[in-house]
Amino acid sequence: MYVPPADGQADPDSVALLRRDPAEWALQRARSPAWGNLVNADLREANLRRAKLQDADLRGANLAAADLTWARLGRARLDGATLHNATLREAEFIEIALDRPVFENVDFKGADLQYDRFPGARFVDCDLRGVKFTEGTLAGAEFVRCQLDGVNFARVPMQGVKFVDSHMQTGGFGGCDLTGAELAFATPNQIDFIDCNLTGVALPVQDWISVSMIGTRFPPQKLDGRRIAGANLTRTTLTGSSFRGARIINTSLRDAHLGGCDFTNATIEHSFFDGADLTGARFDGARFVREVSFKGATLDGASFGGVTVDGAVVDLGGTVLDGKGLPK
Repeated sequence: MYVPPADGQADPDSVALLRRDPAEWALQRARSPAWGNLVNADLREANLRRAKLQDADLRGANLAAADLTWARLGRARLDGATLHNATLREAEFIEIALDRPVFENVDFKGADLQYDRFPGARFVDCDLRGVKFTEGTLAGAEFVRCQLDGVNFARVPMQGVKFVDSHMQTGGFGGCDLTGAELAFATPNQIDFIDCNLTGVALPVQDWISVSMIGTRFPPQKLDGRRIAGANLTRTTLTGSSFRGARIINTSLRDAHLGGCDFTNATIEHSFFDGADLTGARFDGARFVREVSFKGATLDGASFGGVTVDGAVVDLGGTVLDGKGLPK
């Protein structure tokens, strides 16, 4: 529980001027740095648009329903501060460290949250569209009923993060450790996962349309009967996954780790497995349409029994399939 610091409260004149004229307050603060002490300040519903609050001490401050659009809060101290119902659109909210903060109904649309350390954070009913989370910490965080379209999570530890009833149709994760995360998005398509670790993650069983998952490590997925179209799964690890009866169209699986995968009765159209590890994979009864390429793929123990070639050019790159090759 937050305990107000014992080193004094905010100067009432400082708080009054900040409420009245944030630009003039910034000038006064430049002359008198002590005005940066806003401990326990009452700034409820204050108009703080474009306020320059970098490095300010806002511990215990009440910023409920305040308008902080375009405000600059880099490195501000916000322990125990209240931000419920606040607006921080396009705000600079960087290099802030808070343990298990709670943000309720906060409008962060387009804000910059780079380098923030928010382990165990809880975002409830927040608008986070277009937000940048880069090189911070969100391990154990929870996003409940949040709008997340266009969010960029880059190089952020996110082990055990939970997305509950949140909507994310576009955006992406780059270099994030999402081990054990719960990614129950309303629509998981058109979301990029680049060089991520999704070990222990159960993705919603849906079609994968226009997804980019380059270099990402997945636990075995069950995609039987699903449509995978326009996907970039280059270097992705999907070892032991099932694609039985799936339709794979215009998809790159180059250099992917697909050992033991089951493509039985799948339709594969204009897709590429070049350089992939398909050791022990099964393509029995699959239908190849247009160009399908396996150049440089590892096909030890792979099975292609009963494959149908429907106007396809199947390039095996000279690989010998030991009697289990495609029908002539």
